[in-house]
Amino acid sequence: MELLQVRTTFTEFVRTGLIPLALLITGYWVFQIIYNLYFHPLSKIPGPWTAAISDIPYCSWMLGGRQPYKLLELHNKYGHVVRVAPNEVSFNTAQSWRDIYGQKPGRQIFIKGTFYDGGNFAGNGISSIISERRPEVHKEMRSTLASAFSDRAIVEQEPLIASSVDKLVRLVGIKGSTEKGVDVSTLFESMTFDITGDLAFGETFSALDNDKRHPWISTTLDGLMQGVFVDIFNRYPTIGAILRVLLRSKFKKAVEGVKTNERLCYELVKRRITRKTDRKDFLTRILENRDPRIVSDRQIAAHASDFVVAGSDTTASSLAAIVYYLLQNTYTLAKLTDEIRGTFNKYSDIPYLSTTSMPYLRAVILEGLRMYPPTPMGLPRLVPDGGDIVDGCPLPGGVRRTYSPHQ
Repeated sequence: MELLQVRTTFTEFVRTGLIPLALLITGYWVFQIIYNLYFHPLSKIPGPWTAAISDIPYCSWMLGGRQPYKLLELHNKYGHVVRVAPNEVSFNTAQSWRDIYGQKPGRQIFIKGTFYDGGNFAGNGISSIISERRPEVHKEMRSTLASAFSDRAIVEQEPLIASSVDKLVRLVGIKGSTEKGVDVSTLFESMTFDITGDLAFGETFSALDNDKRHPWISTTLDGLMQGVFVDIFNRYPTIGAILRVLLRSKFKKAVEGVKTNERLCYELVKRRITRKTDRKDFLTRILENRDPRIVSDRQIAAHASDFVVAGSDTTASSLAAIVYYLLQNTYTLAKLTDEIRGTFNKYSDIPYLSTTSMPYLRAVILEGLRMYPPTPMGLPRLVPDGGDIVDGCPLPGGVRRTYSPHQ
C-alpha cells in the first residue's frame, strides 16, 4: 500500500512539475526563434533561417572543416552580406575588409572576438601578439616586436632562411628525380617549420633532415583546433561543460599537449637568451629593445610560439598552392621562369632584396594568396559599443562579424 502511494505521489510530481517546466522551456525556445527571425537587429540581413535561429549550423561548419566553403556558398547565394549565426554577420568585399580591420583616426577599433581566448600560455595569464584582445596592449606588443620584422632585420636574417631553402632545393632535386616524384607540400611544411623555429628560438627543428613529420609540427597544428573548441564552448557554455566531463580523457590529453608545447617553447627561449651569440634572428632585436620588468621571458616565449604558428603552416600552404597553380597554367609558369632566369644567372645569385623588384613574381605570389588564402576563415571581430557601419551596412554594438576571403 505504501509503495503504491509513493508511486502515485511520484507520478503526480512528474505530471505537475516536469510538464510545466517542459512547457516553459518550449515557450522560451519558441520566443527566441520568433525574436531572432523577426525582431533581432540583424533580422533584415539575408541568410539561411537555420543560422538565424541557432549557432548550431555555424558550429557544425567549423567542426567539419567546411566553414570557408560554406561561407563562399552563402555569399554566392545571398550577396556580400550574410547572417551566419543569430548574432554574427559575414562580409566578403574589399571595403568591408578595410572597415573591419583598418584603423582610422576618431573611429573605434573592432576588437578580437572570444575565438582568440585560450592561446598558448593563457593558463599562466599571459597573452601574445595573436591572442591579445585589448587594442592598447596589442599596440604596445606591436611596438616591441616591430624591429624584428623590419627590412633591415629581414636582410640580416637571410642567411638563416637561405640555409633551409638550400636544403629544400637539394631534397627536391634528389627525390624529384625518381619515378615516384616528391610531395613538395610536405617538404614546404618541414622547411617553414625549420625556418620559423630557427628564427624564433635560435634552434632549427631539423624537420627537413627526417622523413617523418616532426612531433612539434603535429603538436602545433593540433593546437590550432583549440581555437575552434573555445569558440564553440563560448557560444554554448553548458554544452562545453558537459563535453569536458564526458570527454575528460581527450581534453586532459589536449591540455597536456598544450602544457608540453609551452614548456618546450619556454626552455628554447631561455636557452637562446642565456646563450651569447652574434646570430641575427627574431629574438636579437626583441631582446635589445625589451624591458625585462615589462616583457618577461615567458611573454617572449608566447610571442615566439606565435611566430612559429603564424609563419609556418600558412607559408607552407601558400607555397604548395602557388606551385600547384603554376603547374596548371603553363603560360604563367613559362613567363615566370623567363623573368627569373633573365634576372639571375644562377641560383646562388638570388638575394632577397633583388626579388622585391620582380613584378611578375610579385604578381604570381599575390594571385596565389588571393586564390588560396593561407588563413581560409575570416579573423573574427566584435562591433564596438554604439555600433558602426561596415561597407554601408549598419551594425549594432556587440555583433560578431567575420570576413570570407574566398571569392
